[in-house]
Amino acid sequence: MDGFNDDDRLRSIETAARIEAMSARLDFLARSQQVSLRRLRRLPDLTATAIVAAVSKRVLIFLGIGIALGSALGGAGVEVARKLVAIALGVK
Repeated sequence: MDGFNDDDRLRSIETAARIEAMSARLDFLARSQQVSLRRLRRLPDLTATAIVAAVSKRVLIFLGIGIALGSALGGAGVEVARKLVAIALGVK
């Protein structure tokens, strides 16, 4: 091989080492992203569970009534539901 000397061989070895290091970093990043994606997929479930645990059954019933009235009566149903909930909770 004409033109291939020790400097070229050393550069080739260094390049191979850099490529291997980059490959290892990419593998680490891929594993890290997979862990992050698993956490992100669980986040909505955890958030929904926390909200449901924080809200009492009574409030959920009132929300359900409000949604049903809102659907049945259109825009005016929202106001009617607010008034009914305020009356039921004793809020002025």
